[in-house]
Parts: sequence; structure tokens; C-alpha cells
Amino acid sequence: MTPRFLRSFFVCAAITGLAVAACSSAGTVTSRPTVPISTRAPTEVKTTVGPAKPTQAPTEVKPTAAPTSAPTQRPTAVPTLPAENTPASQPTALPTEPALALGHMQAIGDLSVTPSKYDVLTTSGTDKPKAGNDFLVVTIAIQNNSKTDSLKFDPAMLSLFNPAGSAAFTAVTLKSLPKELQAQTLKPGQSVSGVVAYEVPHSWKGLELKFANQDHSVFWMLAG
Repeated sequence: MTPRFLRSFFVCAAITGLAVAACSSAGTVTSRPTVPISTRAPTEVKTTVGPAKPTQAPTEVKPTAAPTSAPTQRPTAVPTLPAENTPASQPTALPTEPALALGHMQAIGDLSVTPSKYDVLTTSGTDKPKAGNDFLVVTIAIQNNSKTDSLKFDPAMLSLFNPAGSAAFTAVTLKSLPKELQAQTLKPGQSVSGVVAYEVPHSWKGLELKFANQDHSVFWMLAG
């Protein structure tokens, strides 16, 4: 063999090898690696949105002042006079007259009162005074002179007292005393008479019988 032949042989063999290799390469499927599929839920991507910028400058809200109530005017105090200049109210004294003798009738408004006599009793039936005292019993006639009005009479309107003011005696009730005057209402023109008893000391002297109502008072002297 000549060198020229050998060179041609080797070139042909090389070409043949390349062709075979190319065919093998074209028929072979190259397997690509499998990408694992994740079973996890896709992570939520939160997008932080910044505060929206105001399109208009905020208006300043000024606090509204609370309504002011109108001041209440206090009443003006009435000036008080000093104690020394304030006149003290004095009780109105009932008009009085000199003491009358027994037997004299005295009209007080439409009511006439006539004490006629008195008696001193050491006892009256089962009624006995305290030691050192006596019963002084006054006989009195009462008449209503009004033609239209009824008038009330009460023995409490009659009392005995010492003109010096050292003692006063009110009427007492004696169970055994006849014709003892009671509180009653006298009709127009009606009259009544009876006795009123008092318990006084043995040594009583200068006592006066007093009849008084809300308008007037009258006195009669009892000689003792």
C-alpha cells in the first residue's frame, strides 16, 4: 500500500466515525432533571401601603366654647334696723276699769255679767278643801243681749286674784254644789244664773273677781 492510499483510508474512516456519532447523538433523548413541585401554599406577599397623603391640608377644628349662663342676680337684702332702733312689739293690755261693787251689772259686748254675792264654805257635801283653805262660792247671772247672735260662756273666763298680783285662783268643780255654772252657748236673749266656786286660803283678803274675754276685762271687789 502506498501512503496516499492509507491517507485516504484514514480520512474516510474518520468521516464515517463522525457520521455514526452524529446519528447516535440525534437518536438519543437526553433526560432533563425533574423539578420538584412544592406542596406548600404560596407565600402571600403583603405589600405595605403607606398612609395616603391628604389631598387637602387638614382643617383645624377649634373647640366651641360652652355657653356661659347668665349670672343670677341675688335678691337685695332688706336692711335691718339695729336692735336699739327696732321697736319691740309689746302685748296689748286689755282695757280695765276700777273694781265694781257686787250687784253691779257690767256689759261686755253683748254679754252682761252680774255677780250678786259670795259665800265662804268650809266644806260642801263630800267636797273638802285642803287644810288651811276654804271654798269661796260666787253667785253670778249671765245674759246674752244680742238679738241675732249666739254667745259662748265659760266659767274659765272668771277668776279671783289679788290686786297686788301675789296670788290668783281659778274655778274648781264641786260635785255636791247645786247650780254650778258650766261652759255653754247662750242663744240670743237667753240668760242663765248659777254659782262658781274657788278654793282660797282662810286668810284671804282684798280679792277681786275678774271677768275677761279677748276684748275687755271687768273687776268686782270682794270684801274680806
